[in-house]
Amino acid sequence: SSDATEVPSSEPELRTADDFYKRGLALQNAAKCNKAIEYYQKAVEKKRGHTEAWTGRGECHVKLGELISATSAFKNGLEQNGKFEPALFGLANVLKLQGKEDEAAAAFEKYLSFHPNGSHAVQAMKYLEELQGQAPAGEDDASGQPTSP
Repeated sequence: SSDATEVPSSEPELRTADDFYKRGLALQNAAKCNKAIEYYQKAVEKKRGHTEAWTGRGECHVKLGELISATSAFKNGLEQNGKFEPALFGLANVLKLQGKEDEAAAAFEKYLSFHPNGSHAVQAMKYLEELQGQAPAGEDDASGQPTSP
């Protein structure tokens, strides 16, 4: 046989971007985000514009506290599908977590313009009200330090 690579019988061979995405999603759902990111990376290597894989990767980076990486992942996902609900909300949320109030408010407004009845619409409106009710952030607020324990 010319197939020298052995695949464990317990794990089906992964070939397509969707195969890698689905494995990443299963790992993410099992709270194994470090491993999930590896599979999401393989998915986007096979299909650069795999919006769902970029979004899952962004969600994992948020869970791991890697906000800069999360921002990049969500933005990459939105390049292919600028209306993808989980990526729009994820980007808005990660901008809020970074203390980027103006960018976050604009992102929540964009989310709500596309998904006024979306699964995160109530939360988006709440966050938007919080952000719009705040005084402009001073330099001290941009420390990059997490605000939650």
